[in-house]
Amino acid sequence: METIYDVMKDRLQVTETTVMVTVLSGPRQGDKTIYAEDGRVLYGTPIEGFTVDKAKLNSLCMVGEMECFVQPVENDPSVLVLGAGHVSRAITDLLLFIGCRVTVVDDRPEYVVPEFFDERVTRKCLPLENFKNDLPLDEYNGFIIVTRAHEYDNICLEQLRGYLPTYMGVMGSQKRIHHAFEVLREQGWTQDELDMVYAPIGLDLGAQTPEEIALSIVSEYLAVVRGKKGGSLRKGRVIHREFIEYLSERKNETLAVATILYTCGSTPRKAGTSMVVFPDGSIFGTIGGGRAENEIRLSAVDSLNKKEAHRRIDVHLDDDVAVKEGMVCGGQMDVWIETQNI
Repeated sequence: METIYDVMKDRLQVTETTVMVTVLSGPRQGDKTIYAEDGRVLYGTPIEGFTVDKAKLNSLCMVGEMECFVQPVENDPSVLVLGAGHVSRAITDLLLFIGCRVTVVDDRPEYVVPEFFDERVTRKCLPLENFKNDLPLDEYNGFIIVTRAHEYDNICLEQLRGYLPTYMGVMGSQKRIHHAFEVLREQGWTQDELDMVYAPIGLDLGAQTPEEIALSIVSEYLAVVRGKKGGSLRKGRVIHREFIEYLSERKNETLAVATILYTCGSTPRKAGTSMVVFPDGSIFGTIGGGRAENEIRLSAVDSLNKKEAHRRIDVHLDDDVAVKEGMVCGGQMDVWIETQNI
């Protein structure tokens, strides 16, 4: 029998919007329905009066007399890293850490070996002057160019010309970038095309080591993708591949899933962030750490012990205990906890 997680995994292969709606009140409390962008029901029973609205993702809404929570189901963002040197290795680690799928390409076979990269990184040894036919370039929302010399940077940019990812950046000094762009202008690149390229790549963090440079680059990528200017907090999460696959592999295990429905004030995570809690108190994922996460974890364990199908709790980060522990966020989180196989 196809489970909800099977449906969600299938939807990771498409580009259109998919949403999961959880009913929080009324006779259908706890029910889940998955909708395609065009309103088709992919799993569960239709919710009368509900329509898919991209502007209302990761939010609470009223459908008739039922309160519902709407979450997007999306694939992890995918980033192509061109060049496999020391900085590239640090970049791929950070991209994996923030939930991206990563492909790294280099024309030197001795650089794209398993010893240098996490097993989750897709490694490709391809000629830099002719890689675009071997890669699904339309699927990437970021191109990060960190090759060994500016002539290779330009060769890569020529391959990528005409593609419009959310982010495209090139590493190099001001002098190196200036020279590279002059060559591109001579080759017919317009100023509008050059303005699409973030170069020199990265935020100004005073980075010196490969790890610090990688942090500045990935931080800039994240800021651009999120539509921020470099001082942003993470927005509400979607239900990504790693989380879906993790639950799909454990559909017969007893566990609880805690999801933030709504936040008020300053909180470490926003609406849509989820965490898995097991009966022994161990977790997968995070809702922000600290006392707030521990309170949610203990409540989830209690819900499992009491064999509840679901419960809803408020977590306050501005009470006396929070102040004593130095938790000065001063916010509040509305959290939904649901169990399986109890």
